[in-house]
Amino acid sequence: MTSPLEISDCTDRMPAFWGRQVVFFANLYEIFFENHAKTAALAQVVGPSRSYGGRFIPALNLLYRGAHNLLVLEEAPSAPLCRYFAEELGLSLPEFLVMPAPEYPFVAAGEDSPISQRVYTALREHLQRSGGKANLWVDGFVTDIELVQIAERLGLPATTSSEGSRRGNNKLLIYEHLRDTGWPVIPSVLADSPLAIAGCLDALGRQGFTHAVVKSQMGASGIGLKKLSIARDREVTLPEYFFTEGPCLVQGWLQPGEHGIVETRSPSVQFFLNENEGSIFDITEQLLSGRILHEGNQSPPPYLAGLPRLRALLFEQAATAIRWLHAQGYRGFGGLDFLVVERSGDQEIEVYVSEINARVTAATYPSILVRRLCPGAHWTMRNVNLYDGESEMEILHRLRQSGQLFLPGRPGIVPLNFSAPVAGAPGKAQFLGVGEMGEALLESALGR
Repeated sequence: MTSPLEISDCTDRMPAFWGRQVVFFANLYEIFFENHAKTAALAQVVGPSRSYGGRFIPALNLLYRGAHNLLVLEEAPSAPLCRYFAEELGLSLPEFLVMPAPEYPFVAAGEDSPISQRVYTALREHLQRSGGKANLWVDGFVTDIELVQIAERLGLPATTSSEGSRRGNNKLLIYEHLRDTGWPVIPSVLADSPLAIAGCLDALGRQGFTHAVVKSQMGASGIGLKKLSIARDREVTLPEYFFTEGPCLVQGWLQPGEHGIVETRSPSVQFFLNENEGSIFDITEQLLSGRILHEGNQSPPPYLAGLPRLRALLFEQAATAIRWLHAQGYRGFGGLDFLVVERSGDQEIEVYVSEINARVTAATYPSILVRRLCPGAHWTMRNVNLYDGESEMEILHRLRQSGQLFLPGRPGIVPLNFSAPVAGAPGKAQFLGVGEMGEALLESALGR
């Protein structure tokens, strides 16, 4: 009988992440595997996705500690930000290669196109510069079949298997595992088609719920999620992509004012999983719009110290989920999102796993950057629409002149990534407030 996988508490230190180098494909094209209708819907929510991978520039060499990492992006990163990261923050930055996301399947298939030839030539040149294939791996947001094909063409191993990555991101599978092993789960009904939704709403309505959320088996940033009113949304038609992976979960919406609930919270546990062990390296609070759309993260959750039992409960359920994830064959970074419920007159809190994300999440890189730049500091990361039309240089200059820009030794704001305006829509940015004063500066800057 084998002993259970050890899960370490690394919330007070930098964990020992991958001691290897990587070719990392940082595009959102494959985030839902072959379900590209969801990817298109995600782009409509989060805006232009081609710049998303730029947020890995300051963090990749902390996640993979080899000497020669290569980041494959959809567009070149911000030059002013790269100078800030390297010259003022002292961070080591990876090499990068630009590959438009629509070319991803053609590169995987080895089609003889000019872009495929350019990409493979650049990848092989990187292999030569980095000393060959020893200790060099291929990874991405998720590992789909096409990423495995690219790795095979390069003669390199993938960090995780495509099956482990796919199963590890499945909301229904982790729900069923926790339910079957005796952990509390959110009241749920399965819908195997859009026509079954009305019956699921009826069932939850009889349990006293006024709202429900439909969860596709795969989802991110609110895509594959739909909140419904049990009384008013009887005729809602869901997109076909909700059911591409099979039945959806329809879950009762736990909210203050119902079932004696006085408060709900949305913490998330950040973890790392290698071949032999797992580590939990942060507990964050998700900043959500309507408890669905992700707007940022905060560490530590401001209520954590006031709920002394919560930390232990989060760790217990997280350890169960991480061990299950390891058994699926997944290796790498991830996050577990929770729902915490407080009821009136009840001294105990209830903790439910909401979903698992077997990939680098929006909380991974700010958490690791703060550990490197300002160990032990509080932080808040926010996604922001740039309505003022400022350039990257102007934003950095304004923050520097006002004393708000983070520099080693003082709290402040770290601009993490920018995306340019497209078709009249505002550009977006991710800003990280480091230190309690840095968090206050961030909130002040966002409210200006």
